[in-house]
Amino acid sequence: MAIEIKVPTLGESVSEATVAKWLKKVGDSVKADEALVELETDKVTLEVNAPAAGTLTDIVAAEGVTVGVDALLGVIGGDGAAKPAPKRTIGNLPAGLPRIEEIIEPASLICPCGCGVMHKIGEDRTERLDIVPAQLRVIVTVRPKYACRTCTDGVTQAPAPSHLIMGGLPT
Repeated sequence: MAIEIKVPTLGESVSEATVAKWLKKVGDSVKADEALVELETDKVTLEVNAPAAGTLTDIVAAEGVTVGVDALLGVIGGDGAAKPAPKRTIGNLPAGLPRIEEIIEPASLICPCGCGVMHKIGEDRTERLDIVPAQLRVIVTVRPKYACRTCTDGVTQAPAPSHLIMGGLPT
């Protein structure tokens, strides 16, 4: 809902004024009857007040421009008209939530070929939101991957925790 800010009646023999100074910028919140802009005539300087509360969304007449009676000076949008859309975080849990890290190791780190102990080469890391009444936290599950340096018999890793719901994340 846009509300126009117009030049008011200036006086009996005055037909135009000059925009002297804008007291608000585009994007500023304004209250009803709050001074927005100063107009100067050859006889007087007057302030034009906001006809309603909202956000100044557009300035049509810049400072120094000569305007006539009932000319458009600017536009006020309804509350929240200039608010940006909230930033979405699809796939990312908020960084400020406490995290509980749970490391799941394989049952054995001995190479299947018997040549020695396997060495860590990486890990899988998953996060899921855990809701406890009146508390949110993130549980991080870490499953290190191990491989043997002397043979090529493969990589070992602990199995992922079971899922409560088929296709869901482990809990």
